[in-house]
Amino acid sequence: MNETTQEGELTRQEKEWFILKLLLTKEGRTYSNIKTEYDNNNITHQGKMLSEGTIYNYIGHLVDMNLIKKIGKSPFKVYFSDVVKEIYELVIENPINYDDLLSMNFHIVNLKDIIDILINIKMMKIYHSNQKRIIKILKL
Repeated sequence: MNETTQEGELTRQEKEWFILKLLLTKEGRTYSNIKTEYDNNNITHQGKMLSEGTIYNYIGHLVDMNLIKKIGKSPFKVYFSDVVKEIYELVIENPINYDDLLSMNFHIVNLKDIIDILINIKMMKIYHSNQKRIIKILKL
């Protein structure tokens, strides 16, 4: 299932890997003070590829937080969970008040982190309208 893109554009898989990298880096700093880097589908720490067990721990943590789901046993085969897609699709269909979005119950505690990550990868933006912060999906 290869996607054809214009030269210089990222495929959906590459975008998902980039978000995963951001997630891993964020979690690494927050939970174990390890900064991870992404290179050719390998996740490394200080130039050394992380052990499969360490990667499983990272992936497991993200799975526990409902950010991603695993496919099979490989730690590298992951996809975004329904909750991330639900947020993404909700905002695509209708730009929404940022605070209202945060107040919705998606059964996760770190919705703000997800939004921040999507903003970091430039999938979303926040703009101000009538004293309200509105969140909107950007065209990729």
